[in-house]
Amino acid sequence: MKVAIVHPSLALKGGAENVVVWLATGLRSRGHAVTLFTAEFDGRLWPAEHLRGLDIAVLKTKTRFMNSTLLTFVRLGRMLRKALAGFDVVNCHNWPSNLWVARARRWSRAFPRVVWYCEEPNRKIHWERTNRHLAHYVAHANDARYNAHLRHDVERERRTASRSRSRRRKRARDIRWDVASAAMMDKVLVNSRFSQESVEKVYGITPSVCYLGIPLAGKEPVAAKGDYFCVVSPLTRKKNVHNVIEAMNILVNQRKLDGVRLKIVGDGPERAAIEGLAAQYGLGDRVAFLGFVSDAQVVRTYQAARLTVYVPIDEPFGLVPLESMACGTPVVASDHGGPLDSVVANETGLHVNPFDPEAIADAIQALFCDEARLRAMGASGARWVRERFTLEGFLDRFEQMALRS
Repeated sequence: MKVAIVHPSLALKGGAENVVVWLATGLRSRGHAVTLFTAEFDGRLWPAEHLRGLDIAVLKTKTRFMNSTLLTFVRLGRMLRKALAGFDVVNCHNWPSNLWVARARRWSRAFPRVVWYCEEPNRKIHWERTNRHLAHYVAHANDARYNAHLRHDVERERRTASRSRSRRRKRARDIRWDVASAAMMDKVLVNSRFSQESVEKVYGITPSVCYLGIPLAGKEPVAAKGDYFCVVSPLTRKKNVHNVIEAMNILVNQRKLDGVRLKIVGDGPERAAIEGLAAQYGLGDRVAFLGFVSDAQVVRTYQAARLTVYVPIDEPFGLVPLESMACGTPVVASDHGGPLDSVVANETGLHVNPFDPEAIADAIQALFCDEARLRAMGASGARWVRERFTLEGFLDRFEQMALRS
């Protein structure tokens, strides 16, 4: 089968970008002819073996006109209308690729079957619905000790959305285009029940859940565990690493828990603020900021950690719990969003209220100091991932839902 995969950018490497490359290479290995269409591409980010046999088409988005979103979409739609002729299935990922493909389809009498893998609706234009737990918390919370970083995010979104009449018009236009694009899809797939609910609220349609999977090579559990727990995450506000530092302060300075350490893998705009919070609490010798590290070092960090803490707000899915459990390391995860699907409470990890550092500290302490429970949960997590969330399993589900149905 001839398959086109459309993604806005492969000039960065992250969860969504990894999924697109894994999907493309996996389908190629199963005998499908796969072409990746993207507006940005940096081949240095991807191992050569991942891209071997793939056709990669870079769409030129610049025009001689002034900076115009509409003209850019028109240009991309025309380019894709011609480029996608002869394909059997078009799979678009992530906004605005759904808009590009929808516009291309509007102008074509004969067009391939279109399947949209919507990891989540665009957060900037649908933020009240995609960030519904965050918005509810800010509206009803009365504890001012914590979560200033999250309150700031909501206030900024509200200010941005209502700053001027032109901004309000632009947002209304973007919502109109986005909702209209959903009607042009033959099928919509999502990565979790949380994303399914978001899509239902935004677009008024019920998509099918097609759970992601990860490659397992090199992620085998190890017996030796270190004296730390870990966080693997971009350092942004909604990833909520601030509250992990708050929990660490509770464990070290209030409960006097000996020997507990934290390693943080990742970087981002909130790193300085998070480092400042750790310094404020005197945690400099207990918290290590590793920044960006190689994929192999990330795996080693998971393998030697006693547990992984992953408490983002309104996360649509998140690969971190899968990667951690595959390495035999249980997860303390948010009690809403994608982690409800990936982490089995009291079997492969614990669910906690991510807005409550006390609850996060309770869960860390309960696992960190219980060797038998750590081993049992680690073994259960490794089995769970191998049974439900392998890359091959994801490819099986995608083929069945997108290519055969």
